[in-house]
Amino acid sequence: MTASFGYCKSEKAYIAWLRSATRRVWSKHPVKLEMLKKNRKRLHNPKTGRMAFMILCESCDKWHPLSDIEVNHRDTVGTLTLANFGEYCERLLLVEEKDLQLLCKPCHEVVTYQERSGMTLEEAAIEKKVIAFFNKYPASEQKRRFILGGMEPAKTVAQRRIQLREYLREKHRANTARDGA
Repeated sequence: MTASFGYCKSEKAYIAWLRSATRRVWSKHPVKLEMLKKNRKRLHNPKTGRMAFMILCESCDKWHPLSDIEVNHRDTVGTLTLANFGEYCERLLLVEEKDLQLLCKPCHEVVTYQERSGMTLEEAAIEKKVIAFFNKYPASEQKRRFILGGMEPAKTVAQRRIQLREYLREKHRANTARDGA
């Protein structure tokens, strides 16, 4: 028996449709919405100068506007396939508040990267900074910034990535030692 995907032209398109449908359900999930409502506080938003609903990020411990907050599953939901659709929906939707955490968008990106890569949270945060740096600046600006930071820039992009990664690790270790002492 061959699978029929209706108007979806392929299994890949059908899975994309399923993922979109489950995300729409998740966007209105009662536990998620209640958690957001319960944890919001009306505070001064320094970005706009106005009062706004703000939520404390559980990772960086900073207040962020509600629009900059994402609800993370503490246990990874994983990737949707036809074979695991039921388990995927259970992990995504059959949750209690204790299964979720409120994170700002940058912290959520780091946590997601950590889950997918298997790195520690600190290594994932460093790697996200390295990726952002090299995506943002062309080679000439990268080199200029290395020199401003007191470093001799390496010749190749790959070498500069390693160089920046090591610089950020050392900076993290120094900050950890300073804060812990």
